[in-house]
Amino acid sequence: MNTLRANYELVQKTNENHKTKLNREIEQARFNNEKVIKKERLQNEFEEVVRLWEGSLPSTILDAENISYQIDELSSMIDRIREDVEKVSNENMRRERHNTRISIIQEQTQDMENELEEIVAALGKVEERATHLEILKKAFSTNGLLAYKIENLVKDLEQLTNEYLAELSDGRFSLGFVVTNDKLNVEITDNSKIVDILALSSGELARVNTSTLLAIRKLMSSISSSRINTLFLDEVIAVLDDQGREKLVEILLQEQLNTYIVSHGWTHPLLTKIDVIKEDNISRLE
Repeated sequence: MNTLRANYELVQKTNENHKTKLNREIEQARFNNEKVIKKERLQNEFEEVVRLWEGSLPSTILDAENISYQIDELSSMIDRIREDVEKVSNENMRRERHNTRISIIQEQTQDMENELEEIVAALGKVEERATHLEILKKAFSTNGLLAYKIENLVKDLEQLTNEYLAELSDGRFSLGFVVTNDKLNVEITDNSKIVDILALSSGELARVNTSTLLAIRKLMSSISSSRINTLFLDEVIAVLDDQGREKLVEILLQEQLNTYIVSHGWTHPLLTKIDVIKEDNISRLE
């Protein structure tokens, strides 16, 4: 058994040595094959060079330093040319952007010119209307037709108001309208003395207001095609004394008016009484 083992190991070792030797021979063969391939490639290249060789070419060996100097010169020239090309390219880009902006500005300018033409045309129409309005303004200004008409109407209104006011105040008060520019100011006279309207008592002021209201109603009826024959006087009785109330009733009875005097608890034997009764937020007349 030991002999067989020893023979097996000897055979195995011998095979390993033989295998190693064969591997070396294979590697050597590969190396030789590569050399052969390289030789054939070099030979083919040589044959190609020989085929391309031109006999008329100069056989003088060029100066390496001179060639190197020329190469440096050419390299410097190429660098300068590249710099110039880059500068030109940048300048072209700058000019292109500039031209683009100019093109945009030109388009905007054209649009603005078109818009300006429309505005000028519209302005012409506005100026034409302004001319007409100026004529109307002069006609209806404080010095125009309207002022003239107002001035005459104010005189009539002043006369009518003083007629009513003379009756209501027994000739004590008179009223004057003063037109300043386009404003109508009121001037009150008490026994020929000018007084401030704020100095009047509530009863005196009620007489002035009622007289003015009656005068306005009468004046409007005279200049209008429609007659104003209804008048509401709300709470004017409360601030008048008995004499003032009687004067007011006397004047109202002389006017052809449907007059309604609103008061709380006051009645007059010559006036029809209408009671307003309110129950549960609902009002009714009796």
